[in-house]
Amino acid sequence: MTVLKYITMQKNKLREKHTGETYLFGRDVEAVPVQSRSAYDILNEIDAMQGLNKSERVYGCASAG
Repeated sequence: MTVLKYITMQKNKLREKHTGETYLFGRDVEAVPVQSRSAYDILNEIDAMQGLNKSERVYGCASAG
């Protein structure tokens, strides 16, 4: 294996590892990776939260469908 081939392999490993990552940048701080989730996952998490008004959730589900 040549040095150039090794460098290419390492570059590809890093690229595959970080593909699709999104970073949030703030003022005077380091970048923070943000996990991407589907809208379906987020809505399921909201629906499962304790303390939400049940009638509002039912209305929201009925109007969305």
